[in-house]
Amino acid sequence: MRRFGAIGAVAAICAWAAPAQAMLIIPDFGTTITAASNAAAIEASINTAIAEIDGLIANSLTLHIDFQTGSLSGGGLGTSTQTLMGAFYSTVRSELSSDASTHPSNAVLATAVANLPTGFIAPDGVTYSTTGQTLLYLTQANYMLLGNTTSPCYDSSGNYVGCSAGNGGTDVGVVTLSNAASGSAALDWTRPVTPTTTDAVRVVLHEIDEILGIGGGGSMLGNQTNAIGMTDLYRYTAANTPSYATGATGVYLSINKGVTAIVAANQTAGGDYGDFGASGCTAYVQQAFTCQNQQANLSASSPEATLLQAIGYTLIPVPEPGSLALLATGIAAIPAVRRRRRLR
Repeated sequence: MRRFGAIGAVAAICAWAAPAQAMLIIPDFGTTITAASNAAAIEASINTAIAEIDGLIANSLTLHIDFQTGSLSGGGLGTSTQTLMGAFYSTVRSELSSDASTHPSNAVLATAVANLPTGFIAPDGVTYSTTGQTLLYLTQANYMLLGNTTSPCYDSSGNYVGCSAGNGGTDVGVVTLSNAASGSAALDWTRPVTPTTTDAVRVVLHEIDEILGIGGGGSMLGNQTNAIGMTDLYRYTAANTPSYATGATGVYLSINKGVTAIVAANQTAGGDYGDFGASGCTAYVQQAFTCQNQQANLSASSPEATLLQAIGYTLIPVPEPGSLALLATGIAAIPAVRRRRRLR
């Protein structure tokens, strides 16, 4: 079991025409990938993961993400680095409410907003000392999704250049994947994986999710005591009992005040508290602890998709059978924070 610390051609596929405006993730491959002897396999795995996410999310949002490989400490599988943007809870709730009105098909978001309290304090009661309000940190991608204006903070080589216009920023985050040639940190760039290898596509999906704003990118637990992340809005131990404590037990994620659980939340140190804590070798992309010889994917019914919807992303509608075809803000003066999350 490993800790998350942080293709081939086909003759024909069943598909349908996706909305003209939808998620578009553009990878910028670093030289550690393009100069590798297996560059084609690495790029194919990354492109497979990107296509899966682009095919799931309907929002019109174009994001550049830098991808690299490298030697990661502690047997890490991958890391994601992104800048977190600060906003007060009342502003974020208002933006989520507006997003829900704009995307009426997103029933998950409508339910989530209806169960979030009005006012200045989030369900868990965490407040920013100088204002008495709840301060949230959103990943830059999530911040942009909700209609806020900012410039990407990284250049196409993955260097942090600041988030101001004119700084040369193009990318909203950086994903670094393990380049280990053997051992438990070695990624398998082809599917199916073997009993002794780790699925690279799953790791890429996990890291992109964090840049979008869930998983490690969605929680400040264990990192901040006076601010929370987007998915921290949905942490509960029982109905009407929010949780924001590393020592709590039985924590799960819920969009209706804890009445219905989406998935168990990770409460084990060493894994991101924003990741999932399902028992054993559960095949979730955002699972905090994973196993070799196990693949995982995203779908409209996965808990990851539910959380993405709860922070503002809308899914591409599932087509009716007949449509299938056979084909060949108020945020000035709040500082941004950079953070790296590691998969182990």
